Amino acid sequence: MASTVRWLLLPIIFVCFQWSLLLSPSQVLHSTPTLWTTAAENASLALKLPYTRVQAFQLGWHAALYTSCLASAVPSKNCTTHVDAANAVLSPTSYLTPKQLTQSYLHTGLQLEDEDRSIGQHVIGFFNFVNLIWVVSILGALLTVVPFFLYIFGEQIAKILKTLYTNVLVPMHNLGMFELCTYVITCLLSAQSCRYPVQHASAAALVGLTGALGFVPCWTYSTALWAKNSQGKEQEFMALTGMLLALSLAPLAVVHASSLIGFFAVAAMYVACGFVMGPFFELFYIGFRDFDAVMRCLLVSAAIVVTFAALATKDLVVGLSLSKVVGALFFLFFCVVIVDMCLDLG
Repeated sequence: MASTVRWLLLPIIFVCFQWSLLLSPSQVLHSTPTLWTTAAENASLALKLPYTRVQAFQLGWHAALYTSCLASAVPSKNCTTHVDAANAVLSPTSYLTPKQLTQSYLHTGLQLEDEDRSIGQHVIGFFNFVNLIWVVSILGALLTVVPFFLYIFGEQIAKILKTLYTNVLVPMHNLGMFELCTYVITCLLSAQSCRYPVQHASAAALVGLTGALGFVPCWTYSTALWAKNSQGKEQEFMALTGMLLALSLAPLAVVHASSLIGFFAVAAMYVACGFVMGPFFELFYIGFRDFDAVMRCLLVSAAIVVTFAALATKDLVVGLSLSKVVGALFFLFFCVVIVDMCLDLG
């Protein structure tokens, strides 16, 4: 019994964390650290310049001259010549005002422009000539130095690593420290997805889906660590897995209004009810475990149709708050439907 409670402890906490992102997102985001900075709300208003490194250098040079001119004690000095020179550097379609050429304003605008770039643009931007030469140089240095150190200090390094594995890593694994770290990372990914502005909704949905689906390897690790003696209960285990995964995905599907996350949530829900599919040689098999699974899927499908039909009508009057309440009641009903399959897990 104690091992079962320990096994289910972190998964239940993870599910509660996912629902807290729906019910009280501001408090959760305030109490969790930011993994990386996201684009600001006004990132789409950033100046789309400069276009080349030469323009960037010349623009920074004229901005520094303009700032120095404004700070000088000669009031009769005309500083607009630096503004005209900066505009001459840029393309004819771009125009900078004197205020935009100040270093503080220019720095803010360029930072917003960088934040407005997509993940794909950041990845593609890494593969330039300088970075490729840098990577090749690092690999060449490693291939030269590492074999030399392994030849001289190889035995000592192997003894240190073996001692570290036996005295540190294995005890941490047995105590569940690595398990806790994996759940913390997935929770932080889910929270990070709620920090994206509206113009990056697609990126937010993908990050949220990554965090929610990260529950699968975490759950597998927890099962291998704490449920070694519950063999022969594959159907109950699949029901519990699908239930926890669906309850993890559902709140993020509502938060991001994502049909992609919603698809995975509904698929996990039907897996919990007994729907099965998978590869078989060069084909696929699709079906249900038994007749009871058919009835469970029928009841859940009817509940989905009735619930969302009611939401489509009521939301015209009372808004999203009713969606949250009815959605929570719906998943409570879903848990009750399959709880009979999970009673023998202890």
